[in-house]
Amino acid sequence: MRVLILAAVLLSALVAEGQSLRHDRAAALYSSQIRFDADNVPVVTIGVVDGERRVTFSSQGRVRILVDGPGGPEIITEPGRRWTASIASGTAAKTAWHVRLQAFASDQMAAIQDARKVWKSRHVSIKSLDVGSIFGLVGKMLSSQNIVLYTARDYESEDAARRVAARFSKKYNIEAKVMPRIRARARGQVSLTDELITIRSPDVLWMEPVNPEGTITVKQVEYGRGFPWRGRQDRQYRGTLYVTVGRGGGIAVGNMISAEVALKGLVPAEMLPSAPQQALQAQAVAARSELLAKIGRRHHADPYLFCGDVHCQVYAGARREDARTSEAVDATRGRVLVHDERLVDAVYSANCGGHTEHSHAIWIGGPIETLTGKPDGAQSLDASSEANVRNWLTNSSDMFCGLHATGQKSFRWEKKISVAQVRESLRQHASDPGPIEALTVESRGVSGRAVEVMIRGQEQSVSIRGELRIRQLFGSLKSSLFVVDLVRNDTKQVTHLHFRGGGFGHGVGMCQDGAMGRAGSGHTHSTILKHYYTN
Repeated sequence: MRVLILAAVLLSALVAEGQSLRHDRAAALYSSQIRFDADNVPVVTIGVVDGERRVTFSSQGRVRILVDGPGGPEIITEPGRRWTASIASGTAAKTAWHVRLQAFASDQMAAIQDARKVWKSRHVSIKSLDVGSIFGLVGKMLSSQNIVLYTARDYESEDAARRVAARFSKKYNIEAKVMPRIRARARGQVSLTDELITIRSPDVLWMEPVNPEGTITVKQVEYGRGFPWRGRQDRQYRGTLYVTVGRGGGIAVGNMISAEVALKGLVPAEMLPSAPQQALQAQAVAARSELLAKIGRRHHADPYLFCGDVHCQVYAGARREDARTSEAVDATRGRVLVHDERLVDAVYSANCGGHTEHSHAIWIGGPIETLTGKPDGAQSLDASSEANVRNWLTNSSDMFCGLHATGQKSFRWEKKISVAQVRESLRQHASDPGPIEALTVESRGVSGRAVEVMIRGQEQSVSIRGELRIRQLFGSLKSSLFVVDLVRNDTKQVTHLHFRGGGFGHGVGMCQDGAMGRAGSGHTHSTILKHYYTN
């Protein structure tokens, strides 16, 4: 213990000498520059905790605590220690809020120029931002760069920007979103204590297992934020963990780790390890492609490249690792999807309901050639009429996403929701139409997913646009591929909405249940991927 205390004293002295020894040690956490490990594998940073006041860590093995980052002075702790992190004198980042209007691949110059002219004609002053990255992989220079168009004006708060985004979405028939930009990063004194010794450092501390195969447990990690299955659980992580000040001034914990190692904790969180091996290999390639394609394109205002939740990809750490999914990651090591020297953003969803969706029907931006909707079986859907969609949901069969046992509960489903619940949701996110008299789907994607609905009430009509907003409005529907019937009481008043739907998720890219159905029918992982990702 004397050695540990002496080391802590020496490190505290180093910290007290000022910024000249460290410069801005937290700056690298906000960089989208890709780093590689000794095996030339990309190293990624994944946010596992954000916004907490205290976070507790433990490890069965010895842990190396680093004040100045990897390669600097270190404290080696004894096995079995339990540490609590907190932030003293934490200040939130100074943030400018803009409205993100559209996004395009960097090589879509004609579409970008056309969009600039359109916004100018609308008297909306815009700016552009290059996001993404360019890097060498397997002997090729690959790009994931996009051009984002956003309002030149910044707004005083997130709520103000959100109101403008909602107005633009309705007025221009787009799905505008809020976009934060950091003027000054969050600051604070990071403290790590086990009640015997305390280590403090400005802005960031790092820790890693002494044993390269070891893990550190982070207690009560929140997952599923914003979804009905939201919860907390202890999670174990390999590689390096860092504790820093998040955008809001609370604790953020990131995991700095080889992409290949991260995939071993990501793939089993996204697909059941019991799935056919060729489906798991397809999932591994898609997850690797999406992980690398999103570098520099998300979480610009946060001290990590990705989050470990549904918003990016679910990353549950080492505890979720499984021999079968690790085998799939190793079998496809280094393989990614490429189209015209661009990494494919290989998004996926649980169950497409029999037909995948065009990406531009779900998210802002122009069409993406690799993410086009198509049937998941022999039958085709003409979603131009409600009758066709209703017939599709009632009579379509022999779809690959309905073959595997895991997909059968999501392939077709029903849900009934009260009008009172819908009106309460509308009061929170739009405006109350009064007693509901009708609900119509105004626009659908190629998969039949509703992308705009109109709710007519006795007081007003309310339009809701956006696949995810529609699902959330009606009590977190599995998908927006649905038809709806009105349920009335004896006095003919509408009391409930009865949804009959298909699929689970946005439906873009690979259908995971479909991949399992195809693998069970003898398809290879390459064949599966070539079906779901065009060209």
